Amino acid sequence: MDEIRRSIELTRAGEIEAFGMIVTRFQDMALGYAYSILKDLQLAEDAAQEAFIAAYLNLDSLRDPERIAAWLRRIIFTQCTRIMRRKRPASIDPQTVELESTDVRPDQLLEAAQERRVVTAALASLPDRSQEVLALFYISGHSYAVVADLLRVPMSTVKKRLHDGRKLMKQRMAEMAEDEFRQLRPSRSAQFSTATLEAIRSVLAAMVEGDVPRLEALLRHHPALVESSGFDDAEEGTYFHGASLLHYVSGNPTDHPVPKNACEIASALLRAGADPNSMTDVGNNTPLCLVASGRAAREAGVQIALLETLIEGGAKVDASEGLAMYAALIHGETEAAAALHAHGARLDLRFAAGLGKIDLMQSFLAEDGTLKSVARWSHRRRPYYERGVGVPPGVAGEQSELPDMTDAEILAEALAYAVVNRQLEAMRWLLDHGVDPNVKPARFHGGQSVLHLACSNIADSDAQVVKMLLEAGADPNDSDTDSTGATPLQWAVHNAQPVPIPLLLACTAGDAGHHVHYAIKRLLENEPRLRPGHLAVIQALFDAGATPDVARGDGKTAAEVISMSGDEDLESLLA
Repeated sequence: MDEIRRSIELTRAGEIEAFGMIVTRFQDMALGYAYSILKDLQLAEDAAQEAFIAAYLNLDSLRDPERIAAWLRRIIFTQCTRIMRRKRPASIDPQTVELESTDVRPDQLLEAAQERRVVTAALASLPDRSQEVLALFYISGHSYAVVADLLRVPMSTVKKRLHDGRKLMKQRMAEMAEDEFRQLRPSRSAQFSTATLEAIRSVLAAMVEGDVPRLEALLRHHPALVESSGFDDAEEGTYFHGASLLHYVSGNPTDHPVPKNACEIASALLRAGADPNSMTDVGNNTPLCLVASGRAAREAGVQIALLETLIEGGAKVDASEGLAMYAALIHGETEAAAALHAHGARLDLRFAAGLGKIDLMQSFLAEDGTLKSVARWSHRRRPYYERGVGVPPGVAGEQSELPDMTDAEILAEALAYAVVNRQLEAMRWLLDHGVDPNVKPARFHGGQSVLHLACSNIADSDAQVVKMLLEAGADPNDSDTDSTGATPLQWAVHNAQPVPIPLLLACTAGDAGHHVHYAIKRLLENEPRLRPGHLAVIQALFDAGATPDVARGDGKTAAEVISMSGDEDLESLLA
């Protein structure tokens, strides 16, 4: 088990060769189990290989390495079910099965082929339960106890079924069956595990490289790949848990690049039968949701086109009560949200605020100043980001009803949407309608104040947004009590947002020197994407009065730390 655990860790770290040990260890079980379901050797081999590919793609869903065998069996069962749904031809001639090159004489090969036909016919004549137990016992090489566990029957029943199966065949036929089954074990050859790893490498490489012809060929050869996803229903995971290949196109999470022809990749998957509305196991995230909320597709210049490709392929813009719009707006992906709306996505008050639709916001008010019911349509169910908020004990977060939100709570949340998406007119409208500028919407990210959100890395800070909040009475010294305890200024420094710094320093008791060393530390942590922002933060602190002579706890000054770092960009700030 230690070796398996180590292989899992290495595979998750990106070493695909480590997954080969897992394939080698469980390939006999996989083929035997698949054969017991499909009763067809070629289909069983397809199911076993596709199951290992699916397992590799979704290894993060395995939380307990000791349960890997049961986890794999669930995946194998799912792949077998999908193959049966496709209603492929039931069998192939054993003579056409490719064997490894040998020096066996032609007459011996002919005799072996004849025996295989006889064995196959004899086995096919047995009752299903006898075929099932023979396959698990002989192909997989399992003990009576393991077969009993797999079939969920007593060990005595396994022995009885084996006995009955043998009895139905002549003794010689039973011996031939044992030899035949054992010759079919994948472990007698490295071919199975090698082919499995190569299929995994190839499909992921084809997607990352934007190689559409190669991807299409792989999908033709491994049709179940297009439907593969995570299958560990018992374990919690990340928002990407249970993703399909179509989810991978989004580049969200950003652990792989988005190719420039991502739309062609998505189209190839859709043509092959990918479900544009498939959902991850945690959060019900569709591919549309991940594209709309992720920066990777935007930075690659394909976000809007990719959204349109998915929508043309059948993606529902309002799935999970507007989750794609919700996710886009809370992450400041305003253009993506606007594209969703252009394709018919519905807006409530908070979504309208995120897009700056003032006329629509006004239309949500009744004559007595209260909110109409249409202003709150997407607040009735708990989306993924709100897991754990007011969930009764024993009730799943996705299925539980949210407590009714008051008008004040909905208006407050709308202000957060307007702030993150830099909608100044919507902010003014909401502040004029009585929203507290120090509000901390409970279901928006972690419950931070809207001034904290204006200083976050959700979207680039806007000086006018920060200025409007401060002028309306937002507290610049407010601490993020539910998270780090940091002030908005500390958030700006941490998140590489230089714009709010002079505005916040002008109305707080602290001085710029208190933040220089932390800003330098953040830059030296070497996050390439944030580096320009961190340099601008340090420059803003120097411009606001911080000096290179300011010392940290160990007595070293900022100038000394910069000199020791050898960072030319930092040193240029002192020139």
